[in-house]
Amino acid sequence: MDVTLPAAGLGPGVLLLPEPGTDTSTVTEHLLAEGFAVLGGPADPATVGAFADQRLVGDALGVIGLGPGGGHALELATALGDRIAAVVACYGLPADPEFSYLGLTAHVLGHFAEADPAVPPAAVDEAAIRLGEATDVRPELHFYPTTHGFMTDGQDQLQSTVAWQRTLTFLWAHLG
Repeated sequence: MDVTLPAAGLGPGVLLLPEPGTDTSTVTEHLLAEGFAVLGGPADPATVGAFADQRLVGDALGVIGLGPGGGHALELATALGDRIAAVVACYGLPADPEFSYLGLTAHVLGHFAEADPAVPPAAVDEAAIRLGEATDVRPELHFYPTTHGFMTDGQDQLQSTVAWQRTLTFLWAHLG
């Protein structure tokens, strides 16, 4: 696990769960420039505990997951309860469509592509219903007129910019 601190030397902590094979340097740069401390790579409850020992602001962490990492972010937040304050799932859901969100207390922001065969809008809607039935959490979901990977692959700069603005505003609202 790589921990990168912002220029100030401390900041709210964000775990970054990347899509396999994705260069996350741009994502890390976005977060560092905004003053977040970033932990990148696979995460589990033990890793989260080690990250919490770093120079962080606040008691709770945020998690951003890209692709399958979006599903892992939701699973991790469910397992850790109030230790995770904010989850941003970018075109990813738990692999099990029957996943139980019972225990999830974090605020949830989701970015999804309208033309994504891996995570179609109907699957996102169903997951949102399951989440709402299991918790008091009402996710903030956005669908973009683009395809999977748009926040990191440079294919649609406009949609990526809008999604990043929403992400940063969301993280500051719940971690700052």
